[in-house]
Amino acid sequence: MTKVELRVHAIKFVTTALVGLELAWILFPLRAQQQGKWTFWHFFSLAIHYGSQFWMTFIAGMAMFLTLPRFWFGEGQKLLFPMYFALSFVMSSMTLATYIQLHMDSGMEFKEVLSLSMAVFSSLVNSYYLSDRIVETTTKRFGLEKDSGTAYEIGFVDLSKLRENPEYFIADKTFRFYHHLSWLSNMTGFCANTIYLYFLSSHYL
Repeated sequence: MTKVELRVHAIKFVTTALVGLELAWILFPLRAQQQGKWTFWHFFSLAIHYGSQFWMTFIAGMAMFLTLPRFWFGEGQKLLFPMYFALSFVMSSMTLATYIQLHMDSGMEFKEVLSLSMAVFSSLVNSYYLSDRIVETTTKRFGLEKDSGTAYEIGFVDLSKLRENPEYFIADKTFRFYHHLSWLSNMTGFCANTIYLYFLSSHYL
């Protein structure tokens, strides 16, 4: 097992422990815990998750792609993606759990629970299923590009000749498949949070 794979598994372990602890703390509170604190943690987790989604999806990724050599862009993705997916799962779980705690007596809106659940599910898929595969295919794809000399190009590169290599063609196709699945899952979570934010704002405007 490589250092990168060990790091991904370590992130998963820590993520699972954090989610377990936060759910136990929120859903089975001590008597001393003040109910007013749930509102703070609800907004805190939603803001962290939504802000990181917006930054990673629309700013950081494009900025790195257009300024870094392809190989270093891939290295950055291998480090950032597992951490970002883990953060998303921890924060989305906290948002849903605090919502349940806040509305346990007053009743819950199905549409709000559904949107928050979609955010949790999309983060779960990325963190526990797609993260490993993205890291593995990124290593393979950019490793082959490094051998061919194209890995240090910046931005969009003509890879038509490199795709004539069957090994690279398969690696590139597999990478794109999992990367697109991850993007779709991430956008599902982003849209779910946007919808919930709209519902949330309607209560205060």
